[in-house]
Amino acid sequence: MEKKIEQAASPEEKLRLQAELNAWQTLKDGSTMRLAGMLEELTGLESRVTILGHLQRGGIPSASDRLLATRLGTGMCRLC
Repeated sequence: MEKKIEQAASPEEKLRLQAELNAWQTLKDGSTMRLAGMLEELTGLESRVTILGHLQRGGIPSASDRLLATRLGTGMCRLC
């Protein structure tokens, strides 16, 4: 989207594309917190939000890392 803004033919088109991008980002922001709140309401359990970039570690994933990711993904799908 940012590339489209840079390549826009007119200033009006740049403004329109920038407004569209801002609207999308506003819609996206806070979605994780909304999901956590909905999960708390539905399950009655405390829900905490974790930002992946803060948690991520470097290196090649081990077998236990992959197994944990699979178990967490499967568990989440069962809730849906």
